[in-house]
Amino acid sequence: EEERLLILDFMVSEKTDITKLRLLFTEAMTKEPMILQEKPISVEVDRLTPYHAKIIVKAWVKNKEYWPERTHLLEQLKICMEKKLCD
Repeated sequence: EEERLLILDFMVSEKTDITKLRLLFTEAMTKEPMILQEKPISVEVDRLTPYHAKIIVKAWVKNKEYWPERTHLLEQLKICMEKKLCD
């Protein structure tokens, strides 16, 4: 298989603006050169608790770029969250 689905999950506060987070993450992923832009990109709420929401991020990459992009994207999305969502 030449392509692989990259799935990342994040726990965020229940107070997080999910709509804003979805837009930020989607925008960040569209700028990533290793993500296959012709394939679907998604940011979804997977689970809700009284204190947190579990967010699932999905994007397709070339199989050989899976691990480098996984660690890079995790870091980039974390930085994005800190810059745009933290007070």
